[in-house]
Amino acid sequence: MAEDFPGEKGTGRPGLQGIDSPREQKTQGAQETQRTQETQGLLHGAGSGQPRPPMRRQRKERYGSRVQWLAGLAAMVLLTVPLSLPTAFMIEKPGPVVDTVGEIEGVDIISIDGRKTYSTDSSLALTTVSVAGGPGRQPTGFEAVAAWFDPVTDMQPQEFYYPLGVTFEQRSQQSELQMTSSQVTAEVAAVKHLGIDFSMETRIVGFAEPFNEGTLMANDAVVAVNGKSVSSVTQVQKAIQASKVGADGGSVELGIIREGKKMTVQAQTKVSAETGKPSLGVFISPHPRFPFEVSYAIENIGGSSAGTMMALGIIDKMTPGSLAGDTKVAGTGTIDIDGKVGPIAGVAQKIVGARKAGAEVFLTPEQNCAQLKGRVPEGIKAYSMKTLDDAVKILESVAQGKEPEAPRCGA
Repeated sequence: MAEDFPGEKGTGRPGLQGIDSPREQKTQGAQETQRTQETQGLLHGAGSGQPRPPMRRQRKERYGSRVQWLAGLAAMVLLTVPLSLPTAFMIEKPGPVVDTVGEIEGVDIISIDGRKTYSTDSSLALTTVSVAGGPGRQPTGFEAVAAWFDPVTDMQPQEFYYPLGVTFEQRSQQSELQMTSSQVTAEVAAVKHLGIDFSMETRIVGFAEPFNEGTLMANDAVVAVNGKSVSSVTQVQKAIQASKVGADGGSVELGIIREGKKMTVQAQTKVSAETGKPSLGVFISPHPRFPFEVSYAIENIGGSSAGTMMALGIIDKMTPGSLAGDTKVAGTGTIDIDGKVGPIAGVAQKIVGARKAGAEVFLTPEQNCAQLKGRVPEGIKAYSMKTLDDAVKILESVAQGKEPEAPRCGA
């Protein structure tokens, strides 16, 4: 059976449902083209002539940029926070320089009463290191990184200056006592070099730990340990370190002179955290009896590394002429009562400070000479010394305009 399709509306003609006539197809095609162009115009920015990415791509790019920015911020925080935290290092920099035969505010750095002294054209400067850090004062990571790249500074572990358990106040006290002790030792070494007669005794000058306070007192002269006579700091130290000590400590019998009276006391000993050997927990120093008195106008400088230069200053003031001529000399080194020069810390910083102060010659302990390789500034010569006598010979050659017969440092 044949089926009829409804005709076009308003006509009596039959038609095919869903199929447009050619004219309608053409009209609809134009309309679709126009809508497509309008849509594309919205997407691309009509009238701009520039294509624009679809909205979804824009959102993805904005999201990616935001993620990159946040990732960079997080990386910056991760780098910045650790560098702003304190470190366990000490930073060594050049410190002040003091001429031992000079003056400060019209007062002699070294004064000698009771003996004739002489003026000098020399400059014999002690050198120092400025140290940043310590318990409660640790440098930040930023400061440590800056110090690492600074050719003039060095870094040391905090334990180098502050053994475990030592506070800033304790270290400062120890440093002051070491300076006082080194001054006395310098006097002895200088007087022995000059051949002046004197007598000696070993005195307690302070307490590193409190466990013997009351039993011992400052200015007590130690003359015997466990019945054996002692007459020097080295003998006292060896006798104490040879004594027996247990986990809870030990004791020794000390013969002392207090305010002119001889007496015997039982003193405690404990193992030192620094040496691992028995210790009285006190600072002792050779105390000479001279026919004259030496005093110092040195402030805010601690440690024992100025001993050699102070001894040279005393020698120069007590002998006619100028020990080094008119040459500016600086140096460093500990010294014992026999004139032996010992090593110090921060020699590379000290020679820089010396040169900045105008020094032309630098005296350094033999043990520190190798540390100056490649670190001696232009315009200054560094010489190695083992003893106070070596130092004097170097300066006498300098005064005569001769090259000293001593090893050079820094080559």
